[in-house]
Amino acid sequence: RGTDPDGDGPARSFGFDSFATIQAGIDAVADDGEVIIYDHAGAGYPESLVINASTWNEKDLRSHRPLSKQMKLMAASGNAPVINGSGLQAIGLDIQDPFSKISVEGLEIAHWTAIGIRNTGDLTVVDTKVNGGFSGIVVDGGTANLQQTQITGTVIFGLEIINGGQAEVTRTEIIDNQFIGVMVVEGQADLTQSRLNRNKHGLVVTNDGAATVFDSDLSDNSLIALENASSTQTVNASGNWWGSVDE
Repeated sequence: RGTDPDGDGPARSFGFDSFATIQAGIDAVADDGEVIIYDHAGAGYPESLVINASTWNEKDLRSHRPLSKQMKLMAASGNAPVINGSGLQAIGLDIQDPFSKISVEGLEIAHWTAIGIRNTGDLTVVDTKVNGGFSGIVVDGGTANLQQTQITGTVIFGLEIINGGQAEVTRTEIIDNQFIGVMVVEGQADLTQSRLNRNKHGLVVTNDGAATVFDSDLSDNSLIALENASSTQTVNASGNWWGSVDE
């Protein structure tokens, strides 16, 4: 369909296996495929990404086997691509299909007015930075596994769990958010070896939420490190650093 875009690189033809936008790659990649993203010399990608039922319906027409609804969005080796929401009133990555299994690795999702990532499916995020927005990552009835990731600079919530969502957070930094680092409205969050620092509230659990936090650093939150509003659920929090041996 077009010229070879990268010489000795893996792509063969522009418009066939390489694209100008990430969304075009998402739409074109086969089921259980990888969208490998370059950094455009630091320019970033000013686009809101959507994965919904239509995404998979198009792939189903091209597939000879049942869909797994799996996809990986990953940075090319040596690249640090930015999904840049500056000036866009939208969500950086919106996973609307609850049966989607999406992996995000090595990206930065920054400057979104609303939400960095909203997930209703099965989400894995590794070695990624989510910066800015009202909420960094919203787990909306789906599941999320966050590893070696940073959520920072949000106005309201770093990580928000609603509608029965489940989040497993490991070796992740949720820092420098203006209001709450982790907000469990309805669902569960399990945090291990992570940092919740320099937020106003570190971790807040409502009456419909549950949480555990182990071997983590909850120091230096300006108002409170951990607030549990549930009258029936106990937050199991052991082996953590609260900022003082007296806490």
